[in-house]
Amino acid sequence: MNEYKIVGEGYPVICLHGNGGNYHEFDHLVSSLQGYQFILINARYTDKGDHTKKYSYHLFEDDVKEVVNALNLKEYGIIGFSDGGIEAIELASDNSSVTFIITIGASSSPKAIKPVIYYSFVFEYVILYLLSIYHPVARRKKKLYALMLKEPHISKEVLNLVTCPSLLLTGEHDLIKRSDSEFLHEQIPHSILKVIPGGNHFLLEDAFKETLKEIQLFLKAFKEAQHD
Repeated sequence: MNEYKIVGEGYPVICLHGNGGNYHEFDHLVSSLQGYQFILINARYTDKGDHTKKYSYHLFEDDVKEVVNALNLKEYGIIGFSDGGIEAIELASDNSSVTFIITIGASSSPKAIKPVIYYSFVFEYVILYLLSIYHPVARRKKKLYALMLKEPHISKEVLNLVTCPSLLLTGEHDLIKRSDSEFLHEQIPHSILKVIPGGNHFLLEDAFKETLKEIQLFLKAFKEAQHD
């Protein structure tokens, strides 16, 4: 089972980190929010003993479900950054136990990445491909870059199935095209799209104050709706 830790007490919220990261991406956020039991999950590739041949979002989602089952969670929200946001959308599309999602820099397709960034990823992938012959760390990174360049492929039909309240956050200067963020918003029925002024892809680092404010407002509205 994937490594995870639990922080705080209250309503359960799963936190899913971005490509190549770990659950410490949420340290500042969870220390700033009260009244929640945060379940911070590390993806399988953070384990040096992981020998998965190929990574996929569906594989990562199955790992999340394993943690959910182990903790016997009947309902929970999800906060996902980048790849974690993609996982949040897909998990919410086929799981009524997900009561809300908050995504940060999520996307529906590799085509959503701005071209200059996409081709820089292609270049890095080629370098990692060569280095992976000799270095196990490069082999793992190569698989993660391959994931970014080939997945996800989230259709309108899947997005339409996300019926829980959804907050979609993106930076004004995000590496994800604005048109894709708007596509997610248009297709997810009960979603709110917020563009953080001056923010880039890493909103939890570079625009934390503004990002926290939007998350707090959304969570407050969610709590109030629960009590109605």
